[in-house]
Amino acid sequence: MRINCFVENIDNRNDIVLDRKNSHHLKNVLRVKIGQKIIVFNGKGDVVESIIKTIKNNEVVVESIRHQKVPKPPFTIDLYQSLPKINRWELVLQKSVELGVTNIFPLKTKFTETKIDKKKYKRFDHIISSAAEQSEARWMPLLHETLTLENALKNIKNYDCSLMGSLFSNTQTFKHVNWNKINKISLFIGPEGDFCKDEQELMVSSGIIPITFGTQILRTETAAIFGLSIIVYELSCRL
Repeated sequence: MRINCFVENIDNRNDIVLDRKNSHHLKNVLRVKIGQKIIVFNGKGDVVESIIKTIKNNEVVVESIRHQKVPKPPFTIDLYQSLPKINRWELVLQKSVELGVTNIFPLKTKFTETKIDKKKYKRFDHIISSAAEQSEARWMPLLHETLTLENALKNIKNYDCSLMGSLFSNTQTFKHVNWNKINKISLFIGPEGDFCKDEQELMVSSGIIPITFGTQILRTETAAIFGLSIIVYELSCRL
């Protein structure tokens, strides 16, 4: 089993002192041994092959063996998600990391189900870092503060293409998207019951393409995972 350990700040010293949380997990959960190899990364492309040097009560120190800088992914994929209930939101966060999303923007829409307490961001950050450790995501997505739909639409000019999952009739399919010209893309996912009609019209007038996800109605978290998976697949086929 290859062990990945997220460390936010990595410097160029030979030794890296892990924080209390990481030290506890390595020592008491994974039961690592001195001399065992682990990978330390910071979610910004820095990856350090290391070995366990010392294990104390509440502190694990690793020795750096080789440092590698992993280049940024070739595509920008941003998710704008109308906030569902917290347990569904946490699933979206986890799967977004696994699928290589660049930025995650929580959205406040007419039918948004919940509000994010800023105190919960610490837990959300933990979910993101844990998912990155498991999936070996060397570049972790940035989780932003909640935006209104109107403010989110100000970002549209930054993308080559913007899509939204839609239950309305005026939709296209993914195969009609010109993937060859896309390097930066955004995906908008609505709440349970979809965006309201006024929101849909505002988004279309802003240049967002309404996309159908098929004949079945998907939960909002399933729609996010489904849409992101297709985008990642289509863009990856160009590599």
